[in-house]
Amino acid sequence: MRRFVLLFVSAAFALAAAGLAQELDASEEAYAALPLARVLPAVGSTAGVGGSFFKTSVQIFNPGANTMNGRFVYHATGTAGIPSDPGLDFSVGSQQTLTWDDILPAMGQSGLGTLDVLLPSASSSPAVIVTRVFNDADEDGTAGFTQEAISPNETGTAGRVITNGRSAYLVLPADLDRFRFNIGLRTLASAASVQFSVRDADGNIVGLGSKSMPASSFLQQEAGVLLGLELPPSGTIRIVINGGATVVYGATIDNVTQDPSIQFARTL
Repeated sequence: MRRFVLLFVSAAFALAAAGLAQELDASEEAYAALPLARVLPAVGSTAGVGGSFFKTSVQIFNPGANTMNGRFVYHATGTAGIPSDPGLDFSVGSQQTLTWDDILPAMGQSGLGTLDVLLPSASSSPAVIVTRVFNDADEDGTAGFTQEAISPNETGTAGRVITNGRSAYLVLPADLDRFRFNIGLRTLASAASVQFSVRDADGNIVGLGSKSMPASSFLQQEAGVLLGLELPPSGTIRIVINGGATVVYGATIDNVTQDPSIQFARTL
């Protein structure tokens, strides 16, 4: 049975136990001054519905010739993100990989939120970042998905960063009894207003909604609650961003196995 006890582990202990941390020779201020290179739209270490417990593992590989210094900054759900939010500095040598089995406890945190990844030369950083969000069912194993780190510059057609005036779509599950569906929103440097229009499988509009969010903030909510309506099976949700830039995703979770999957709304 899943233990609903979260172990709060210090960042120093987690890194030392993994044997992967290196001595940091830069000041905290220097790390805080690093530019935003990637975002992990959703990270969590939290109990979910039906006895589930979701975690987030992170790996960073440095393919470059020099040591790479970086910093994670965690913004909890429902709050306006600020630079002084909880962070974790890291240093990874050439051709080395750092691994965190559950990133939030390594930062002394729990719950649900989003993660900034600060790296030198943000737009051209060679870092390879692999993230897995999964339900940990103890002896029954895990079920989850790989979540790619997203560059703030991933805009334009087919990009996962939707900018002012652009639109994108999410597709709802065909079976809304077996699966639940959440919508996640992550804003970037500016506040944004997100407009939703929901159509059924035949293309008929069944509802409208909106959500305003401050900069560098995150929200994940059951889609029907967020939109204030009963979701139509195999329906679609059109997303239009007014102001700023936002990453929007849909998370589908099997109500029996708690197996999650993710789809990102991509700019048209």
